[in-house]
Amino acid sequence: MNKNIKSVLKTESKVIAYVVICLVIIILGISYALFFQVKKNEKNQIVKAGILEFTYENGSEITTEGNEDCFIPTNYNDAITHSECEYNVSITNSGTLPGVYSLTLSSIVQNNPLSLDKLKVILKKEGTVESTTTISELNNEILVENEKIPAGGLINYTVQVFVDEETILATDDEKEIALQINGRAEVSTDEGINPSVEVEQDGGAVKLLEQRAKEE
Repeated sequence: MNKNIKSVLKTESKVIAYVVICLVIIILGISYALFFQVKKNEKNQIVKAGILEFTYENGSEITTEGNEDCFIPTNYNDAITHSECEYNVSITNSGTLPGVYSLTLSSIVQNNPLSLDKLKVILKKEGTVESTTTISELNNEILVENEKIPAGGLINYTVQVFVDEETILATDDEKEIALQINGRAEVSTDEGINPSVEVEQDGGAVKLLEQRAKEE
């Protein structure tokens, strides 16, 4: 009788142990999935500047880190087909007045940068190509300048950078690429444009810099 009880207890202990192990595996699996979901969501940066809200769907920094395939030297016709290399930026006007915004593309490489005359940027607005420019030819790093957005409006842009195969050299192989998309917001009134708020990101930290009013 005691032997039967011991046998039953051993069997029950094994079952309980198996159940506990399975629960631990399930919990760890869920935690792992949630962790990576959160990490993925961290790419979406939402920055408010005055009445405008800038959303950087894939982050505001364009770098080679984890994106090496996007910086294989190529041409426009091939680059335009790689949507996985695009960075989406949307501007939302949550105010009751029209807004004015600008977008810039700046180099943030600390050491050994690849010359900007070997990088090209494709800019799309609402899915339509607006321009393709060598980055070194951008005027004051400006991609979009003083565009208007109505109250309650939403505008979507796509930014894609690629290495121009016609200008790249073998000696450029170890050069670094790191760029950042920045937004600037202003309020448009009948009396002109009010002071703007520029959005700068430095290592993920957001700084709002008040600027003086632009004169008409």
